[in-house]
Parts: sequence; C-alpha cells; structure tokens
Amino acid sequence: MSSVAHKNRELLAAIARESGIAVVLVDRDGREVAGENNSSICRSLMASPALSLRCAEDCGKAFERVHASGEAIEY
Repeated sequence: MSSVAHKNRELLAAIARESGIAVVLVDRDGREVAGENNSSICRSLMASPALSLRCAEDCGKAFERVHASGEAIEY
C-alpha cells in the first residue's frame, strides 16, 4: 500500500471513529473501493450493483433527514 493510500485509509478511519458512522467510498459503478466502520450487512449490500445504488439512495435520504432535524433518527 502506498503512503498516500495509507494516509487516506487513516483519514477514513478517523472520520468513522470520530463521527460513529460508516464511511464508504465507491467507484462510478457502485463498487466499494474503501470503507471503515462498515457493517457486514452494508458490505454485503454494497457487493451487489443493484442493491448498492438503493443503499446509497436510502443512506442519502437518512443523512438529509438527520441534517434537517438536527438530531438522530431511526430508519
């Protein structure tokens, strides 16, 4: 692993650790290229091109709801 890749992984880990959320980077085809604090269910869903797009959509909606309300939500 290059030093840049290592630093990027450390950054993702720090963001995930400090925020308590999963951080997943995907390529343009929806394949996971890096992730931290990613649960096994998310990892399984992200492995499927069809499901990964739905997952991203649902997580995006959840983020918008949290941002709008300013508090934790359940989904």
